Amino acid sequence: MTTILLVDDEIQFVSLLVESIERIDPKYKCVTCHDVETAKEILVNEKIDIIVTDMNLQGPLNGSDLI
Repeated sequence: MTTILLVDDEIQFVSLLVESIERIDPKYKCVTCHDVETAKEILVNEKIDIIVTDMNLQGPLNGSDLI
């Protein structure tokens, strides 16, 4: 199974993206969060294969800080 971390502060967009990805292939597992701090915690605790992040996140850190 391929695990994708989706990081975006637009909750509705993330939900739509998860639904679309998981419909394409059930071998994809999506993990979501809405800020860089949470994304870093997830990366420490889970095996993530792909990161998709919004580069213009609200808050002190943005997508480029994550990558």
